[in-house]
Amino acid sequence: MATTSTQALVDDGHIDLEGCRLMQKEEFEVLESIYPEYISSQTQEATLRLEVPIELGSSTSVIISEPRSPQPSANGLLAKKSTVQTVTLAVLPPLLLNITLPPSYPLFDPPQIISIRATHVWLPNATLLLREALLEMWQAGEPVIYNWIEYIRTGEFLAKLNLRTPSHDDLVLRTWHGPLDKCPIAQYEDLALEYINAKEGSTARATLERRFGKANILRLVATYREEKANLEWFKSSTTMCPGCRCYIEKTMGCNHMTCWKCSQHFCYRCGDRLNPDHPYTHFSNALTPCYNQLFDVIDVDPEDWEPIVD
Repeated sequence: MATTSTQALVDDGHIDLEGCRLMQKEEFEVLESIYPEYISSQTQEATLRLEVPIELGSSTSVIISEPRSPQPSANGLLAKKSTVQTVTLAVLPPLLLNITLPPSYPLFDPPQIISIRATHVWLPNATLLLREALLEMWQAGEPVIYNWIEYIRTGEFLAKLNLRTPSHDDLVLRTWHGPLDKCPIAQYEDLALEYINAKEGSTARATLERRFGKANILRLVATYREEKANLEWFKSSTTMCPGCRCYIEKTMGCNHMTCWKCSQHFCYRCGDRLNPDHPYTHFSNALTPCYNQLFDVIDVDPEDWEPIVD
């Protein structure tokens, strides 16, 4: 295939630069249709700025060796101490690539990688190796940027950079300058709502699935719906004890409740504390909404009653 392209674009020993330009234009249009959110800018023709997140596919143990910080020692000298932490992640912060396409790309020259940088500086000492790995993937006459994006997006490059343990179950990051608190994706409510509100099959849903992984998104949506259903059940079927704030469910009986945990007397209907010596005065006060509501009245369809025959 590369030979055919070469023959088509060489005329009397000269490279058909217009043909190369058309191939570049076609490649860019394909990339833009597949990864619209990855192409953050095209400041000028033949120049691309890519922002590619790393999707680990499933939750992966990440071993982080933080930069050493000076610590006072017994002899008064400053000794450097390093700490190691292990966290579980499904995605890593994006890599930022600035790329220039030479006029003779993709026929005779590969793309020129101007810079590679990781947000939060989690890949400070391995960008040279990654640059070499990407350039080795190029074959004369063949577009390569799609393969580059997939190579980074799927995390395949991590093994090449010796950041995977031999079992491939763990990921080792020797330095990390990003936050070590909970990943923003754990705050799933906004993300789940954004996905739910988008139409099925829409570009918005496809963008979220590509960015975070479809399985991760569906899991977040399922968790959100489950917790929402639990919250609705709590609101409709339980009352919080005003003493220990434990949720109490009543299946039958009167609305005078005594908490099993802290022995607090309270009204199941409104949640107010009740005087343990005179709990029923609450239901005898005509000024309260619980007046004469010691027992809840259940509406019963007359047809459900059966006459008792002596």
